[in-house]
Amino acid sequence: MATKWNISNVDKQKIVGIFGILISLASLAYIAITVDIGLAFNSLLKIQWYWIFLATAIYLSTFLLRTARWKKMLKNYSGIPFKVYFESIMLGFAGNNLLPAKGGELVRMEYFSSKTGISRVTAFSSSMLIKIIDGFAILLILIVTIWLAQLPFFKNNLIMNITISAASIYLIIIVFAIVLRVQGKRIIEKLNTKIAKKKSFLRDNIEKIYSSLVFLNFDRNTAQILSLSTIIWLMESVVFVIIIYALAPEIDYISAGIVTLAVVNYGLIIPSSPGFVGLFQGLTILSLGLFKICEETALAASIAIHLCQFLLVTLWGIVIFFRQSLKLFYN
Repeated sequence: MATKWNISNVDKQKIVGIFGILISLASLAYIAITVDIGLAFNSLLKIQWYWIFLATAIYLSTFLLRTARWKKMLKNYSGIPFKVYFESIMLGFAGNNLLPAKGGELVRMEYFSSKTGISRVTAFSSSMLIKIIDGFAILLILIVTIWLAQLPFFKNNLIMNITISAASIYLIIIVFAIVLRVQGKRIIEKLNTKIAKKKSFLRDNIEKIYSSLVFLNFDRNTAQILSLSTIIWLMESVVFVIIIYALAPEIDYISAGIVTLAVVNYGLIIPSSPGFVGLFQGLTILSLGLFKICEETALAASIAIHLCQFLLVTLWGIVIFFRQSLKLFYN
């Protein structure tokens, strides 16, 4: 008789976490072998402090827009303070920097749910929708950049095929999302009729995706959510542009920053260690290599950008966590 494997969600999380750590270690090993670490740190030390300060300030300011976007997404849940949204997001990002398998998403969901009484499913679904919108916003910015800058390496068949494939996948996702948003209830009812009382991977996942889309309507509020998402990622691209300019002002640093932003954020879908250490650096080196930037300079850029996005956000999240813990302790 065949053995039936039953892997719990906790076990899956552990497997993903271990796999992610192995990927990060492999990335770090490759960097250690191929890059002159000493030269990279010498390049890093040449960056003027004010570029780091400016890039960090811009990155932190995006969290106000992220908060406003989430609040608009859950506009039907009135009375939730802006502060609760903001702290939930900060905890989520800090958690991703400290926990494996993007455990910060669970931290954000639990904190938000405990503070508001809103179900974990609603919190998770809205977070899932944000990721879909973010992916589309990044792709839109990338395509516009390629078109305006006429980047020569995108004439390369391999790179062009990858770009077209990514665009096609997101176009399919968007069409599927629109159809599911409009016809979701009818589709789920038909699936329930055909496979009633039986577990179905298809039905269960369609229900989850549909629940994440109920926050969107074809109205002004949705247009504002999409606009905020585009602005957020334009601002994040500026962080990349600033650091690349500080290290290599002679290249097309605007295009390099946007392309690197896209490569890094799409690449981080792959599981990695807490804080994406190793994978973040490897993806940055890969993308900046398209602009003929040497690996040492690219590694320096990756470390500087990573610090801008990691240090203060993580510290802020830790402060929120301990402050909340103290409140619970004394109450």
